[in-house]
Amino acid sequence: MTAGGRPLKLLYGTQTGNSRAVAKEVADKVKTFGWEPQVHGMEEFKSLEFTSGTPVIVVTSSTGNGDAPDNAEKFLRYIKRRTTPNIFEGVPFAVCALGDSNYELFCEVGKLFDQHIERLGGKRFLKRCDVDEVDGLEAHLEPWKERLALALAQLAAAPPRDDNA
Repeated sequence: MTAGGRPLKLLYGTQTGNSRAVAKEVADKVKTFGWEPQVHGMEEFKSLEFTSGTPVIVVTSSTGNGDAPDNAEKFLRYIKRRTTPNIFEGVPFAVCALGDSNYELFCEVGKLFDQHIERLGGKRFLKRCDVDEVDGLEAHLEPWKERLALALAQLAAAPPRDDNA
């Protein structure tokens, strides 16, 4: 970890390990820009705190026809509930969804995380990236990681918001 770097959370939902590998690649990339990433599997969600101003990047796959990976299923159910508090209030976020366009519900899990994190107060700082396994992961991931680096640089340069003013 970079001493004194800005904190950032990377959450992954994975069935076969692809999303975990992508999250670790992203962590390595953001370290070079002065961020201090913490990488967590979504099964850890109950022990995590989401802090206003600390970015969260979600990397998740969909299995079968739009099903959540085993380690993301409970977290997805939790954030979909109407009774879930606004745990992402003021949290900048971005979502990278991995899927296979041969399925009707392509990247469905990533779409749901994107929708519900925003509903629970999150502030999207980068448009969701839908990665199609059919095209090859890198065809989508490399341009997205470059856009992510730029978006994080803008986020780091922005003055802190005072929502109470």
